[in-house]
Amino acid sequence: MPDMLSNTSCLIALDNIGQLELLCRVYGIIHISEEVAAEFGVFVPAWIKVHSVQDKTKLDILHNLVDLGEASTITLAYQFMEQLSLLEFSDISQPTKGKELVFESVSKGFQLQSAD
Repeated sequence: MPDMLSNTSCLIALDNIGQLELLCRVYGIIHISEEVAAEFGVFVPAWIKVHSVQDKTKLDILHNLVDLGEASTITLAYQFMEQLSLLEFSDISQPTKGKELVFESVSKGFQLQSAD
């Protein structure tokens, strides 16, 4: 199983029910952005690796469509391309500023489209 990339919702949901360790047992290493770590707001175990987003321009563009944690997770997905799988819990109670995002798997990464 490849390492996984997670947004904040997944971490919070599992931490709230005392099952954060489940991610480690199932996936091993989880990767998150610094922004996700800040949103999570609690101690991050050693098996969760925190990374800096390198493409700040892409992060800013995506942040116009979704919240900062989601934008940084998507930007990290581009950054790591084939090395990781994306683990994200959709939070239907959180609108994406009137935009619905569509992810398409492409040969060497992810393609992000707005479904306006």
